[in-house]
Amino acid sequence: MKNPELYKITPNTFYYTPMTQDFAEHLYPALVLDYMDDKTRGFLLEKLRREFPDNPLLTDYWYAYAVEELTTDDIKNLSELLKSDPTSVDKKLTLSRYWLIHDNPEKARMYLNQIDNNDCDTGCLYMKNQAGIKNKIILYTDIMLTKSGISLTPSERQSSIGLSISLYLAFNFIFCVRYIRKYKTKSKKTPTKKTE
Repeated sequence: MKNPELYKITPNTFYYTPMTQDFAEHLYPALVLDYMDDKTRGFLLEKLRREFPDNPLLTDYWYAYAVEELTTDDIKNLSELLKSDPTSVDKKLTLSRYWLIHDNPEKARMYLNQIDNNDCDTGCLYMKNQAGIKNKIILYTDIMLTKSGISLTPSERQSSIGLSISLYLAFNFIFCVRYIRKYKTKSKKTPTKKTE
């Protein structure tokens, strides 16, 4: 069973190679980095990156964390890594964020346009909006749903937007038809004055 939300096919063998329990326990902190404060996250990322320099998961986390301090050499390296891992949304987002920070929205758009809307979460939508990509309906729908307490995956969001637009158009069509019928009925009932 494949769930595209949980499992994205990638050429890197790390995701397909069985790992030992010790390795998994040692790597586990990387999976909860988002729940740590910045100081702890930075320290842990540096430590894990030294221990596992070729791990694609840690590499993605490290580049995303250090995006504001990245050098041009780091960006060249990340671009090369993306060539060997073209399915990585995180690498594309990091490169986009870097180019937005360095006032180059054209390069940011180049990477953001490679990310399918089904893989684009709220942060990604904000970046696409910053880069001038026309996703305003998707972004504002996502913001409204989030404010309403409704949390959807990117693919669920895409489906709900399509449904919302369809319902909106259907209701407007019905309203227009009723209005036209009502107007025609009124114009038939209005007597015309005869002039002699």
